[in-house]
Amino acid sequence: MERFADWFSEHRKPLAVAVVVVTAVAGFGFSRLRFDDRPRGIFKSNDEAHALLEEVFADFGSDDNDCILVVEADDLFAPKPIAALRELVAEARRIDGVQHVRSMDDAVLFEPAKLPRSLLPARDASAQAFARARSDALDHPLIGGQILSEDGQMTLVIVRLAGDSLGVNEIRPIVTQLRQINARINDSGAVHARLTGIPPARVEIYEMLQREQIKFGLSGALLGILVAYLLFRRAAAVLIVVAAPLTGTLWTLGALGLVGEKLNVINSVLPTLVLVIGFTDAVHLMYDLRRSRRNRLTPQDAARSAIRHLVLACALTSITTAIGFGSLGVGRLEIIRHFGLACAAGTVLSFLAVITIVPLLAGTRLGRRIHVPHGRRSPARHIVLLDAIATSVTRRAAWFAVIGTILTLTLGVSVLRLKPDNSLKEAMPTSN
Repeated sequence: MERFADWFSEHRKPLAVAVVVVTAVAGFGFSRLRFDDRPRGIFKSNDEAHALLEEVFADFGSDDNDCILVVEADDLFAPKPIAALRELVAEARRIDGVQHVRSMDDAVLFEPAKLPRSLLPARDASAQAFARARSDALDHPLIGGQILSEDGQMTLVIVRLAGDSLGVNEIRPIVTQLRQINARINDSGAVHARLTGIPPARVEIYEMLQREQIKFGLSGALLGILVAYLLFRRAAAVLIVVAAPLTGTLWTLGALGLVGEKLNVINSVLPTLVLVIGFTDAVHLMYDLRRSRRNRLTPQDAARSAIRHLVLACALTSITTAIGFGSLGVGRLEIIRHFGLACAAGTVLSFLAVITIVPLLAGTRLGRRIHVPHGRRSPARHIVLLDAIATSVTRRAAWFAVIGTILTLTLGVSVLRLKPDNSLKEAMPTSN
């Protein structure tokens, strides 16, 4: 590491230019990063089960295009509720992107020696006609107990969207219009309607995902700043420690955007994960830098010393972490494979960012302000505690190595006994 430390010190300006260029390219890639709004990709794999599922979808259509309007009334079979139901169905059919709408208003009854008639009577029909419609609906094999509750107070309106494997951006405007129709029908007071189904749920989930991504990203950065301040109590040290992993996170997200990979419900944790991994390396480097500065080394010499002492150790931890994540690349699901490879790449990029940016910034004027001048203040309590723990471990290194090996082997055997338990249930009988 001595040669690498010297090389780093001799090429500080080219390295700084390289960091700026890479960051600019990453910023461009970040601007191209998008959320994957096609949830079916979560279950995409190369096994026979997925191939069979695709065949079923090709023959009968997908099962995730149905919006469900739940319509309730104390007396559903009365003139006003039936009129409201028909208005709801008619307005839903006029929405662009709706393939068809199904409700009990579509039912036609065939009776011997009589002309076919609609199940639901006209609005000006007699009370006996509405009572007969209620009885006929409950007795109908495709309506009673299916889209009509047994007490006759609740019915379903099924709005099927046109298209296959629709994205959330395609679903959102349709769901918005359905919500508006739903609100207008509720304002009439004749019935109470609610919108549910897979498409509205997906819109809610993905909108929440985008909000949570921003919230967790900001929370992670603020928490990192707080921890860095509690550890180092110097603004310059906090700036250096936080800037490096944040840049590594930007590099990772930029790389995803450049290769066309999208954020989804799985890899949305990647920014926070990469930030934490980079933060740990930055903290180690800063401790070494502060120790060197307390020993009156210049900022450049302190940066060279940190590289010489910690680059190999940080590289080994990053490599093992990247290998662990990379092992997910042999997973069955495509989304898991991509997640593992993205995490492995993020670990490497975060290491490169930290091991470059921290020494570069520490070698500038900021490096003169990362520590409390010698003799001005006694070490903080947490520094004394950490030094005591480190001393205790190094004095008993052999024992800790033996205990760690035994624990690793024991837990490794336990890991081999784990079995995955992942199942999805939909449209199952309530008794199951």
